[in-house]
Amino acid sequence: VLGYIGSHIFSRTKIPDVIWLLFFGIVVSYVGFVPREPFLAMSNILAAIALFIILFDAGMKMDFYQFVRGISRSFLLAFFGVVLSIMAVAGFGYFFMDMSLLQAGLLGAILGGVSSSTVISMVSGLRINTDVKTMLTLESVLTDPIVIVVSMAFIGIISPAIAVNSPVHTVMSAFSIGAVIGIVIGVIWLFILDELKNKPFDYMLTLGILFLLYAAVEQTGGSGAIAALFFGLILGNGKTFSKMLKFRKSYTISPFLKKVQTEITFFIRAFFFMFLGLIVVIN
Repeated sequence: VLGYIGSHIFSRTKIPDVIWLLFFGIVVSYVGFVPREPFLAMSNILAAIALFIILFDAGMKMDFYQFVRGISRSFLLAFFGVVLSIMAVAGFGYFFMDMSLLQAGLLGAILGGVSSSTVISMVSGLRINTDVKTMLTLESVLTDPIVIVVSMAFIGIISPAIAVNSPVHTVMSAFSIGAVIGIVIGVIWLFILDELKNKPFDYMLTLGILFLLYAAVEQTGGSGAIAALFFGLILGNGKTFSKMLKFRKSYTISPFLKKVQTEITFFIRAFFFMFLGLIVVIN
């Protein structure tokens, strides 16, 4: 209910509903209506579910050609954004928190990325150019591998005894595995959805495949979030990929499936940000 109200406030005032949801979660937790501990215990799985469903929805709504045009600019934005964030946080840690330069750099690397869940939730409601939306969405996804690479490099320098695999190799492997599997499963699922047209529960089956896809890719050492993004991109651009791959017919998903996905994403997003407010400890 608060998410619905917040979305209307967002449309009128441009104050993101994320803020209202976080604030409400904090109030509910501190008043004592809801205990914090059960949510803390579930934090890893709830965060993962929110991330891959929001990224799947973003992929479905993204135009493939905008994706191709925006990927290079998004990478540059992500790279320079992370570098400047690391410099700012590291400077603060070094001069004001009595940390060593390496420790301050590691803290900067950890905090240098931006949350895909937050960025996508905020830009989706803004009246801005779709190319800008695509660029910001991709940037939020790309900051994760960059900060992982830099963080692992700092850890390897600070503690040489800790065995750290090549960070660049690790991240590139995770990205490529996630992208390839997401694309392959997306193309296969386009064929299957075409066979399931006008039959019930096609969306619930798609959601089940999304859960399995995320889990399988994570188990193989890939990025489940990247797989979810590419899976959504393929499904949302069925016509484009049908032409590119020269299929005999044009494969698309039903508008109903897109509508249900939007509703489910709204619910997950509202729950997730209130959940973040619930587990916040102010001290």
